[in-house]
Amino acid sequence: MDAYQKVLYMENQPVIEQALRAALQVKTVEINWLAGDASDRTYYEVHTEKEHPFALMVLGEKDRILVQQGAYDWVSLQQFLLSHGLPVPTIQSIFPDLGLLLIEHLGAESLEKKIRAAKNSEEIAVLYRSIFPLVGKLLHAPQHPAYTQRKFDQALLTRELHFFRTHFLQAIAQLMLSPAEEHQFEQEVQIISAHIEAQSRFFVHRDFHSRNILFHQDGPYIIDFQDARLGSPVYDLISLLFDPYPPVSIPLRQQLFQEALSHTSQLAPQWQPVFLQRLLKILGSYGFLGHTKNASFLQYIPTTLSFLSAIPTYDPRWPFLSGELLHRMQEAQRHTA
Repeated sequence: MDAYQKVLYMENQPVIEQALRAALQVKTVEINWLAGDASDRTYYEVHTEKEHPFALMVLGEKDRILVQQGAYDWVSLQQFLLSHGLPVPTIQSIFPDLGLLLIEHLGAESLEKKIRAAKNSEEIAVLYRSIFPLVGKLLHAPQHPAYTQRKFDQALLTRELHFFRTHFLQAIAQLMLSPAEEHQFEQEVQIISAHIEAQSRFFVHRDFHSRNILFHQDGPYIIDFQDARLGSPVYDLISLLFDPYPPVSIPLRQQLFQEALSHTSQLAPQWQPVFLQRLLKILGSYGFLGHTKNASFLQYIPTTLSFLSAIPTYDPRWPFLSGELLHRMQEAQRHTA
């Protein structure tokens, strides 16, 4: 929770409780902290005399302004996804002046937790296969302004690779590029970004990993979908199967990835460039989050690097990004391990 959210909640707690009692038509309200990780939202669990608890989403300052303007993307995307039969939490009430959303409480049984509790690789495979239909439904989502106003275009993909250079390559791996390498890096970033933009015609969640999929009433639900946009048809599948949070072997990840590719014709476009860009981007994210929010994010860097080491991504169109640079990153990791 950021400083703004702490002040908002502590100063307004009596007002918040009164607003919840009125909205839910209950006499008692008990609010307990539930979750807060890398996002700008913090979640509380709301208990009343009713049978089931609710989840209270406390927004950061920028999002509070957007919800007051009726322009908060989480709300428009929730309505769009729900209208097309996708499992997302329902909205109970919105409190624009307080920067709060009261939503369905899905519990805390994430895909990551279920994978960690699995007894063997077959149980893990069954869990992942239960998510594949959701990927297919998202790919078939009709075009709608709720997400088509944003896109994985060349500018965004380029910014993400610059973010990787700053927050991982320089800050974590301590790798400084020569002027000639900087020039080649910039050239190849533009080429790979333009290549991926050409595939950006499908609904993409953008952060479709095991902590953003919750199991509720025996079925998977999607959360944290507010950054959805047009993107490559393989983006969410890569995010799902090459997510370093759950302990899953690389051979099983590869097997399930190929299985999913073979069953969905829309996943036919070349996936290696998207795989490379996505993993470089999340290395930058872990570097940034590890230094600014929670050092525990740094533990996921070795696993992410192992994906890049085990799965060939070399491409003569961007030889430095997919070859020499990856080799130097692996060497830097070995020296710091």
